Order: sequence, then C-alpha cells, then structure tokens
Amino acid sequence: MVEVLEKRPDPKFRIHDIWAFEAINGETVENPHENDRMQRPSIEVNLTEMRIMGTDGCNNFFGPIKYIEDDDLTFGPLGATMKMCYNMEIPDKFNAAINKVSKYKIENLKLYFFDDGGTELMRFSKVD
Repeated sequence: MVEVLEKRPDPKFRIHDIWAFEAINGETVENPHENDRMQRPSIEVNLTEMRIMGTDGCNNFFGPIKYIEDDDLTFGPLGATMKMCYNMEIPDKFNAAINKVSKYKIENLKLYFFDDGGTELMRFSKVD
C-alpha cells in the first residue's frame, strides 16, 4: 500500500497550453496585416504527448519535446510545411529562435523562452 501524503500539481504542466506569440529577441511583434496572408505565430505545448506544434506565421511546424524539467526545455528536430509567404522576416526569426531554446519561464500568464546564456529569445501570452 501507498499512503498519499500530499497532492500537488507538477509545476511544469503549466506550460501545457496554447500560447500566442508576442515578442522575439525582446522586440514586440505587431499583428500581421490582413493583406499579407500571414497568421500571428503561436505554439501549442502538449506534455501528455511530449510534442510541440504551431505556426511561425506562415508555415505550420511540429516536433517532439526531448526534455522538460524545472526550467530546462529541449525540443527535438522540428518538421514544417514549406509554403513561401510574401514577408518571411518574422517566420525566419521565429524558426531561428525556437531552435535555440534551452530554458523557459512562466510568469504572469506569459511564457518566456531563453537560450543557454539566459538571453530571452521569445515571449508568448496564454490563450484562453
């Protein structure tokens, strides 16, 4: 028999949600214009399946979460669709940044991704 002494949710499950993109490299990103045929980048983190998916604003992407613990986070190789959009500036920056993620933090319904050196790469806000 096992005696349950205390029930506490695992804090890393707070990342399990849908997140809307706000900033990259500390710079706030504006919503795309309707005529650009772009979407606002977003991610969905699914810890049950250990997967991440979303859009970089132009293409959809998906891949495994290799490791998550405390404030450490590592993604596996990400796959993506291969559309070419009119303005690839944000999608290109997004894809470069997401491949450097090694740490994360959640604070005030915001999700922050950082590189190994602690530099903020991206910021998201909770969707709901």
